[in-house]
Amino acid sequence: MASRLLRRSLRHYSTFLSRNYSSVLDDPPRLVYHRDRNCPMRSQKNSSALKSPLPLPQTKAETNRKAERFISRAIAFYGQAGMFDQALNAFNFSHEKLNVTPSVKSLNGLLTAAIITYNPHEVTRIYKDFPKMYSIKPNADTYNLVMGYFVDTGSTTSIFSIFVDMSVYRVKPNATTFNKAFLGFLEENKFEEIEKLVYLMENRYGLTPYPMSYSVRIKGLCKLKMFDEARRVIGLKAQTGLKPSVEDFYPLISGVCEAGDVGLARLYFHHMKTDVGIPRCDSFYFLVDSLCKIGEFEHAFDDAMDMIRVGCVPTLTTMKKLVNGLVCVSKVDDAKKLVEKIKDKFSENGDKWGELEESLPQES
Repeated sequence: MASRLLRRSLRHYSTFLSRNYSSVLDDPPRLVYHRDRNCPMRSQKNSSALKSPLPLPQTKAETNRKAERFISRAIAFYGQAGMFDQALNAFNFSHEKLNVTPSVKSLNGLLTAAIITYNPHEVTRIYKDFPKMYSIKPNADTYNLVMGYFVDTGSTTSIFSIFVDMSVYRVKPNATTFNKAFLGFLEENKFEEIEKLVYLMENRYGLTPYPMSYSVRIKGLCKLKMFDEARRVIGLKAQTGLKPSVEDFYPLISGVCEAGDVGLARLYFHHMKTDVGIPRCDSFYFLVDSLCKIGEFEHAFDDAMDMIRVGCVPTLTTMKKLVNGLVCVSKVDDAKKLVEKIKDKFSENGDKWGELEESLPQES
């Protein structure tokens, strides 16, 4: 059945080209079939077997639409295969020989071919010049392709110019457009540009920031040591009905610790643990180690016990710091309790914790 439908479809396109474009094709393509023994052709008496499953175009407009659809699919296939020259030839053929106005689908297919073959000159030429030359209105997919190309090639300086071009053709960016831009700026640590992008999204296009945009902003603000602003963005995310995640709090906690305000970092940590969920193991490690560095061994002990309870395997170096610190502040019982808890929870690493026991004072 499948092979029969395939033969009918191929016959349809062969007839379509030969009837409607015989004036431009000196030798219209003909299809030759080999008879399949498992699927014999029906007799000529049953003429319905030879009919096309689709009606042939009756008007010039319909003919052009079907021709363009056929050509756009060919360009798309060439594009996906990275065959740029063939895609460009098909594009030019449809316009020059068939007198068909290329569609935005053909434009995007040709753009894809140029991107896959890493042809920056052609990417720029197609993106900038072809819409004017062929009276094609680009769509969001067109600009998303270009945005992705600039991000992948490290040309983030061109990102804002894409938004200018979109406004010329009155194309509204979507989530994909902004997410690609956010990732591009994030990879190059251009956090000030991220804030400009957020302003553009909210004030120019009236869009609510997407979940990923909040995470990118928080990370960027923490890199810039703007911790109060990062905390405000976490609050804004909650106000929009999106629950902040432990991933949002990690850069805030680690950044505040590195800035020296471990007490504030611990406050954020416990707020996250209460209202958001179980913290990342990285957050536990960073906080406990930071508390040990400033001599807050009792708080470090409490957080280390929580860390072990949720299954985060502690680092030997940090635990030795903590055990020695507890012994120094006369909290020997807590130090012993910590070692026993670690050995009981992670018994498979028993050899590893031998050094930790040696840090405990020996009973006389």
